Amino acid sequence: MAMPLHGQPSDPARQPVRCRALIGKSGLLRRFSGNQRGIIIVMFALMLPVIIGFIGLGVEVAHWFSEKRDMQSAVDAAALAGAYEINEGRSASTLTVAQREAESNGWASSTGTITVRNNQYNSTYPASGSYTTDTNAVEVELTWDITPMFLGYFMSGDVSIDTRAVATLVAGTSTACLLSLGASNEEKALWVSGSAAVTMSGCSAATNSTHSSAFTTTSGLSVDCAYSAGGFSGTPTLTSCASTESNASTITDPYASKTKPVDSDFDDCDSAGDTSSSDGNDYVGPNADSTINPGVYCDITFSRQNKTLTMNAGTYYIDRGDLTSTGGTIDASAGVTIVFGDSTGAGGCGQVSFTGNSNLIITAPITEDGEPFTGIALYIGSDCDVDKELKIAGNNNSTVLGALYNPNGAIKITGNGSVSGTCMQLISDTMKITGNSDIGSSCDDVDITTATTGDYIGLVE
Repeated sequence: MAMPLHGQPSDPARQPVRCRALIGKSGLLRRFSGNQRGIIIVMFALMLPVIIGFIGLGVEVAHWFSEKRDMQSAVDAAALAGAYEINEGRSASTLTVAQREAESNGWASSTGTITVRNNQYNSTYPASGSYTTDTNAVEVELTWDITPMFLGYFMSGDVSIDTRAVATLVAGTSTACLLSLGASNEEKALWVSGSAAVTMSGCSAATNSTHSSAFTTTSGLSVDCAYSAGGFSGTPTLTSCASTESNASTITDPYASKTKPVDSDFDDCDSAGDTSSSDGNDYVGPNADSTINPGVYCDITFSRQNKTLTMNAGTYYIDRGDLTSTGGTIDASAGVTIVFGDSTGAGGCGQVSFTGNSNLIITAPITEDGEPFTGIALYIGSDCDVDKELKIAGNNNSTVLGALYNPNGAIKITGNGSVSGTCMQLISDTMKITGNSDIGSSCDDVDITTATTGDYIGLVE
């Protein structure tokens, strides 16, 4: 039998009670030291203000962003409204209308400020961005003061939110073959009626007249798109646009900045040395084929059945006289511009009249020709009287490559004839195409100046 070591009891059950209690206490300590619930409660209590602070800051910042988004909608509306006023020539009301639209979209003048910049309104430009030289651009800046909620306990004063927008006239992508400038805003400023068949592919028709029936058509007008600063009476056939556009932006006269002829460009037909025929006033073609050269004429009249008057390339100035034909053909296809003027400066320019069985075949000069009226075939300038007409009527069959330009008067194409050309542009104050006229054109190969259509007011910044 083994003897106990050092006198220790051989039976563990007989160990002293003191030892068992100590062991028990050690187990209790171990269990207590492994329980962290109390520590977490303490840490949570310490972190609670920080957590609440972050939540409050998040709510506050989210509120600021929401307010800024709303104010961006307000400033966008204000800039667009201001740009429309500029485009419609009402620059004096730019600020009034812009502020009204901003307030309609949630901004309040009592808690913020509005700043409008536009060259036509107050001789300023947008302060920054890509439109600092655009006279049509309207920049609007809004401020909006907000009283903090949670952060108001930690800071004093309001928070100011700033928003900005710029709107301007954005150029369209279509070009106008038919453009009525409609300065008097009259009815039927662009009028196609009767059995006229007008098919102009690759381009559009437009009028700047604001009359509710400014663009009137009762027949076969077919164009890419149709625009009216006013309204429509009748519906043309559209090949590129889904519908006509009323209340459209006005279209800038593409030749308004063209250098006009001066009085000295026209010889006085009552003086010696003029370039007219022997009667001292008019060129009247003989009853035979004939040819004339560029220069100054008092009238050009050619009415010779089955005969042709050839006009050599260059610029022809007609002083206070007309270009007239009632029969025969005038062939100006070599690169010709015929310019009408008044050597006295009184505006008594002549006009154009092709009637009967007469034909006009004309091609405008191109840039390489070095002539002053590139792309223009017939030019009756804005300094001429308002009652001048450019009329092609009767049974003629004419071909025009270039622009027919009469910004103060009318272009009238009537009768049973046809006028065609791979690129023909008609620009006048009013335009009337009636009868059984047949017109066709698509602009692609003459150096005309493009009249851009489909312009719109848009946000650009």
